[in-house]
Amino acid sequence: MVIFVFGNPDLKMDSLPIKILPGLKERFPEIEFKILDPNEEWEMPQELIIIDTVVGIKNIKVFESLKDFTPAPNISMHDFDAYANLRFLEKLGKIKNVKIIGVPPELSEEQSLSGIADIVNRIYKRRKKLRLPKYNYSQGGYYFVTICTKDRKCLFGEVINREMRLSQFGKIVEQQLFWLVQQYGYIKLDIHAVMPNHLHVIIVIDNNVGNGRDRSLQMKIKSLSEIVGAFKTTSSKLIHQNGFMHFQWQKSFYDHVIRDEKSLEKIREYIQNNPLQWELDEENPNNLPK
Repeated sequence: MVIFVFGNPDLKMDSLPIKILPGLKERFPEIEFKILDPNEEWEMPQELIIIDTVVGIKNIKVFESLKDFTPAPNISMHDFDAYANLRFLEKLGKIKNVKIIGVPPELSEEQSLSGIADIVNRIYKRRKKLRLPKYNYSQGGYYFVTICTKDRKCLFGEVINREMRLSQFGKIVEQQLFWLVQQYGYIKLDIHAVMPNHLHVIIVIDNNVGNGRDRSLQMKIKSLSEIVGAFKTTSSKLIHQNGFMHFQWQKSFYDHVIRDEKSLEKIREYIQNNPLQWELDEENPNNLPK
């Protein structure tokens, strides 16, 4: 996945995307970020994602089309040359889909990095294949899992003063995470966060448990999908029994196989800070496109 970054470090009005670039590269080592000069010739894929300063917005916003922009002083890309070139390439049929992550020039670096990271994470999750082909998801390791409610309905509580307060249903969800550990001896929970309409958790599968010399203790290790399925089924049943008969989880879930300590620490920090970043979170219904 490639994301193009427009900006000029020498112009305060246009420097924000460049300033936060090191932070984005650190958070998303698997994504290639390319800096482009609007005055240069471009060789772009037909579907592209761009980060650029946008004038006339108060919060970070995703523009799904160039048609969403209007002449200044309303909503416009700061790089007029970039906008003109994109329109020209679009008319020639050289690009089909353009997604622009717009950043208000007045936003702080911290707010910009956090907000854009949430958006990039969501886009990356949508484009990433749900499961790695031929990967054995029952083998030992650390797995980062995100599960959302259907239609992203906020049912598990609310964030007050940047702290998550669990509702009755949120407490059931957290209870069933711990139930997994009790039910399956080879599962551990590293860190988790139950949010208003989704949850993040690092599930650890230890396939050495019960597989030592005593063959009578051997057990079949369930795959990650089976583990998540058990969690979804039992939590849904309990929520139904407690009065919300129409509750449903989103059909699938996002997973990421954590392969090294550096990635593990980044994801732990992301989960821990989730309540702090709720106002900017892409899962927050207030930030979804109207």
